[in-house]
Amino acid sequence: MHLSDRWTTQDDSVIFHSKHIDVREEINFYNMDNGNAQIANMTYLEDPTSGSNYVYNMTTKGEYDREFGWRASLKGDQVKNVYIEGVRCVNPDCDLVQVPDVPISDETKYWSNATTWPSGEVPTGGDVEIEPGENIIYDLEDSPIFDVVTVNGRLSFLDDIDYLPKLNLNAKHVFVRAGELLIGNETHPFQAQAQITLYGSRGDAQVKMSGTVEAGNKIIVSNSLVSFWGKPKDLMTRLDAPVYKGYENMQVGTGLNWEAGDQIYFAPTNLHPYHAEYRKISSYDAASGTLIVDDAMDFYHYGGRDNSADYNGVDMRGEVINLSRNVKVIGDDSNDWGCVMLAADRIEADRSVRVGEMVLDNVEVYHGG
Repeated sequence: MHLSDRWTTQDDSVIFHSKHIDVREEINFYNMDNGNAQIANMTYLEDPTSGSNYVYNMTTKGEYDREFGWRASLKGDQVKNVYIEGVRCVNPDCDLVQVPDVPISDETKYWSNATTWPSGEVPTGGDVEIEPGENIIYDLEDSPIFDVVTVNGRLSFLDDIDYLPKLNLNAKHVFVRAGELLIGNETHPFQAQAQITLYGSRGDAQVKMSGTVEAGNKIIVSNSLVSFWGKPKDLMTRLDAPVYKGYENMQVGTGLNWEAGDQIYFAPTNLHPYHAEYRKISSYDAASGTLIVDDAMDFYHYGGRDNSADYNGVDMRGEVINLSRNVKVIGDDSNDWGCVMLAADRIEADRSVRVGEMVLDNVEVYHGG
């Protein structure tokens, strides 16, 4: 800010006010007439000098959420030149270390092999990085709970249903910054059981995208590629006969690839919207369409022949939807804080842009979204 030569000591002060949306950790004012000496914040009430200011830089909603102002005046110390600076981040580690773009190696390494890791030991906690260019296959039935799993190379899940029918990766954050996180692919959907379990609570540390821009916690973040392809599952059928309170056996469509243990949803069919029910399959016969659930039903659900011709093409029979998939992202449900899956672009320190992509096909997300 520069005051023109027309400004005099007799002129009244002018206060400038400005809102700001983008987060700044600091907003600083400097007296350019005095060697860029910093002017203290929150001084505009008692100091008539140019550059005296107020800064309300709250990151939560409030009366003065992200607003600042400053004084222009030749009163007081008669300062004519003021430099105003907004600082995104004041800590030296705000900007992540630049990640080189390295082609993914054709040589695969296994997570469970100690020689895979620079330390010579399989990680047992803390932070883990899949380094640029590395091509690592996750092959653990279960893992410790890691703080942050950063993927800057390629991390893919082993799909060998005979050798390892279930795999689970536990972490607070999974940050796919410059690499790939893969479970199956479009032409070869994953056949075994794969799960990523995310942990955390509302007040825990968050993943920083850059500077002070936080993405959240209990999260999978993709600034590159996350691609999960589960085994295709028949999504929905309808009731072929009425279901009454107390029923465990019922008739649904035939030829479904449903299995014992699958979680299913029964939609309400009357004027009570809360008569939806969740059950697990005890058994299902694809030839006859006989479905047996693990617990007796609490409410009536309409079923019968296909009567859509009688209702202008609307099938009135109760919907039965299969919610289970063999690839899962689960938010630990020991608290009320759900998990998050986020794909977002990222601007690196060199101004290059990473484009976030997330492909989920036949994937189950529980306690999150």
